[in-house]
Amino acid sequence: MIGERISIRLQALGISQAELARRVGLHQSTINGLIKGGQASSTRVHDIALALETTPAYLLSQTDDVGVSGIASTLNSRERRLLDMFHSIDAADQKAILQLLQTMSIAVRNSAERQARAS
Repeated sequence: MIGERISIRLQALGISQAELARRVGLHQSTINGLIKGGQASSTRVHDIALALETTPAYLLSQTDDVGVSGIASTLNSRERRLLDMFHSIDAADQKAILQLLQTMSIAVRNSAERQARAS
């Protein structure tokens, strides 16, 4: 169940439902609903997995492997280069970059959703 997996990752990372909601651009009540048994769309599962430092497969109980190591084999050279650069900077800068990317991702997705509704 996705809710149990989200709860496990929240506890492991020491973050609240409200913080997770902020990171993925959802309301805290939506996160609470997922934890209590709701369903998430595939795009939201990916966003939530990213924020919880895991994979969508883990959240959807398709694997018990919480890590993302299996993903590394699917990265192209540009993605590997980005990951290498990311690993070369200190933790505070990594956190700042992740927050910036999450904010940008949410803004792009929201813009695309608004454009789709307008057409």
